[in-house]
Amino acid sequence: MEKTILVVEDDKNIGKILKLQLEHAGYQVEVETDGLSADEKLREKAFDLVLLDIMLPQVNGLELCRRIKERFSVPVIMLTAKDSVSDKVIGLDFGADDYMTKPFEIEELLARIRARMRAREASDAAKEKIVIGNLQIDISSHRVERGGKTISLSKTEFDLLAYLAVNRGIVLKRSQILDSVWGYGFFGGDNVLDVYIKYVRDKIDMDFDNKLIEGLIRLARMDRDELQINAGPVGSGALIGKMIEDSQNMRKGRTIKTSKIENFKVIADKDLILECLRALFENAVNYTGENGTITFSAETKKGYGCISVEDDGMGISENDLGKIFERFSRTESSRKTNPSGSGLGLSLVKSIVEAQGGKIAVESRQGKGSVFTLQLPLEK
Repeated sequence: MEKTILVVEDDKNIGKILKLQLEHAGYQVEVETDGLSADEKLREKAFDLVLLDIMLPQVNGLELCRRIKERFSVPVIMLTAKDSVSDKVIGLDFGADDYMTKPFEIEELLARIRARMRAREASDAAKEKIVIGNLQIDISSHRVERGGKTISLSKTEFDLLAYLAVNRGIVLKRSQILDSVWGYGFFGGDNVLDVYIKYVRDKIDMDFDNKLIEGLIRLARMDRDELQINAGPVGSGALIGKMIEDSQNMRKGRTIKTSKIENFKVIADKDLILECLRALFENAVNYTGENGTITFSAETKKGYGCISVEDDGMGISENDLGKIFERFSRTESSRKTNPSGSGLGLSLVKSIVEAQGGKIAVESRQGKGSVFTLQLPLEK
């Protein structure tokens, strides 16, 4: 089912543009131009998120935000032309979950919307857990386990871990992390973030070879021109073996198989490639039925070590295949099955692989499933 968004914006041109952009991204959108009409609309119909301008006629945005939060659990993102800290603090004190300062890039707004919706889904479902490899984060109970071992975190440590996990695959500024975890009224030095990252890293990663927290931090900071690659020889067996292990917590009933496993070594950043494979696996789980099968394979072709994730799900249309790796592109099937998204986007996977001298390829037929293949340079 498509997610629904209520846009409350008195500028009709801005409201129209937002409606078109959000509908193109796969959301159902309604627009109201004043606070009173929006208040009445919210009493009549449930929405998954509200985009709320501050300067509204009849009932202003701050008052409407207060009313919304008194009655509903729907996320609210404030849209404001004011960029001062006091205006942001006031909006958040009235209950807003996030804010965007005009003018803004639609891509950033879409990323914020996806993050807010993921956070809501995680907190609303008591039994819902964020699973990253063998790490499980239960948002409702604040319980964290890795490899079956319970890990004790302070409130701030847990909030930081949960924020990074919920926003996995989104490039985050240090100020965004500080604002979301410590609050907009926090005026301490930003070195506190580095201190708490070390605390969380020590507790989560210390006894494990796969450094999950390091991976989350690198992805959060990542920009195409800033990606740090720690490349070295990585065996195909090690990559497939780790994915088989991690998939047990991620498969949601799907059958996991292997096929054509050749032994070879590629030159790559192991942690980043595992993040890419997890993203492809999550993608396969999302678009494969509960009785479906997902198959891992590894073979050499034309000077590359090729690692594939194949599913027997719904497949991708020929029209969508040509744009599937474009940034912020969403296929028709993805809009229907998983509009809020999760994990790394395919465009980000492509960037990671290409930054290591590799390629990513996809083959698919509607109704017949898909095969995503990472092609990585072989060790010479």
